[in-house]
Amino acid sequence: MERNYTFETIARSLGTTPEQIKRLETVSGLETFTPGNDRTYSKYPKRIKESEVLRFFKCETMDDFRKLKW
Repeated sequence: MERNYTFETIARSLGTTPEQIKRLETVSGLETFTPGNDRTYSKYPKRIKESEVLRFFKCETMDDFRKLKW
């Protein structure tokens, strides 16, 4: 099963802010979605699929992604 990540999780891994990830979504076309059954209340309710994270940042695995820094 593919995992989904919040803007906060991606930002923390890259050493940046969720606002920067939101800008990436707007400027570069990073594909995101808002789950219909999500009960998490956040300023950034959208999620990013693991496959999209890997594709966008040109990584083969999430371990490779975790080595990236902003």
